[in-house]
Amino acid sequence: MTERTPLRVAIIGGGIAGLAAARVLREQHDVTVYERNASDTAEAGAAVGLGPNGTKMAKSLGLAKESLKAVVSSGFRTFDQTGALLKESRMDCAKAFGSEWWMVHRQDLKDALFEAATGEGSEWPGKPARIVFKSRVENVDPENGLIQLGDGSIVEADLIIGADGIHSKTRAAVVGLEHPPPVPANISLYRFTVPLSQVTELLGEIPDALKSEDGTFLASFIAADGSNRNAVIYPCRNREIMNFACAVPDSILKQQSQESWTQDGDLEEMIRHFEDFPPWLHTIMR
Repeated sequence: MTERTPLRVAIIGGGIAGLAAARVLREQHDVTVYERNASDTAEAGAAVGLGPNGTKMAKSLGLAKESLKAVVSSGFRTFDQTGALLKESRMDCAKAFGSEWWMVHRQDLKDALFEAATGEGSEWPGKPARIVFKSRVENVDPENGLIQLGDGSIVEADLIIGADGIHSKTRAAVVGLEHPPPVPANISLYRFTVPLSQVTELLGEIPDALKSEDGTFLASFIAADGSNRNAVIYPCRNREIMNFACAVPDSILKQQSQESWTQDGDLEEMIRHFEDFPPWLHTIMR
């Protein structure tokens, strides 16, 4: 049998996609991930849903539901802005598609992928990937396999993978600087998480819409006035955390929206946008 020579793989971006690629490629290659942020930078955003295709992939990478502290979704419930139930859609994804729908905190997913990519235990195949933090990529030469870092150093690789997000330098290097720019959705999202214990303390009890006696559902509250306002709520991290994502059109904001994952929102303005939603939501927001 011919022995394979490992490739020198450079992955630009140490987020979810970059770490997942590192986990796969570490099995047979020498992998280095270049991440612009520091090692202690928290993952932007809050929770995320992994559909059956995603959970199948997670399991194939050695990520168990327990390691992700995932909550299995029973389906969706849709309410109007007053809290009246409009529709319940139950899903048995394991039966229909061969794997569950998981609701996970993004940081838990990233932490598990980091361990899968860099772990040295016997459960992880191949050679651990190396993560180089605070490594901003300035230029990529895809023809010659070269990466220029922010400190001026040059990295040579047999394979370069771009996992550097919506403003990817790798994409620009491959398809040209005039590649289509991101198109604004004209929607702004207020995101926050609250411990379930704090929700109980604030309200005295869990609202009926968020209870899980007959399954754990993603709850969506939709304004009926055509204003395109909605609030999506679901648990993550072993049901210890409630994730809130409250969307409004940019046209009703006091100030022009900014393209940012981490911009602070105006608390009072958020509450005003959802003043006709259930009162318990206002209490949690405050």
